[in-house]
Amino acid sequence: ADATLDILAPDGSLDELQLERYRAAVMTRLAAREQIPDEVLAAAEMLVQFAAQYHGASFARIGPDGLGALLLETIPAQLAVEPDEAGRIVTAARELLRLAGEELGNPHAPAGLALLDEAFERRLAGELANADNFGVGKQLVMQGIAAGFDMSTEEGVSEFVEAFAAEARSARGSKPKQKSKATSKSKATSTSKAASKSKAGSKSKAASK
Repeated sequence: ADATLDILAPDGSLDELQLERYRAAVMTRLAAREQIPDEVLAAAEMLVQFAAQYHGASFARIGPDGLGALLLETIPAQLAVEPDEAGRIVTAARELLRLAGEELGNPHAPAGLALLDEAFERRLAGELANADNFGVGKQLVMQGIAAGFDMSTEEGVSEFVEAFAAEARSARGSKPKQKSKATSKSKATSTSKAASKSKAGSKSKAASK
């Protein structure tokens, strides 16, 4: 019964206690089904959490529109993974929808499964690769990965943060000198223009006298 719990409180906010009971129940049921690899189960648990956290939706009720928004908008913006993870994510979504249709009574499950074809998987891979979709947190993580840091470990994240901070300090230290030169040049130009304008005004007044 916990796998079909309403995860929203009466005021529409996410009920954290209900969410935890629902998440645990869904993952227990999913793990008890046909042999599903651990990496797919991990992706499924992430989808359960993201659907609830960002869409207020459970897999007992989610429809094709909510599923599409979760996979093509929320996941690319929030989850720091490479495009080749699209297959694992879609496989996890399929397993969740099969469970939802067969055990949780979700009437939208067949439509959701029909949505998750090969073309959808390719589209998801494209969205995961598109840096314009990345949220601020994901941008930093992907920068760390691109720079060769292991962003899956605390040590790797710490090393990246230290390197990022050092680079930022270095950049800040070099900017004032450039700004100073530009400012001096700007002041000199302004002074020159002001002097020329003043001389022109004095000559004009003298001529009128």
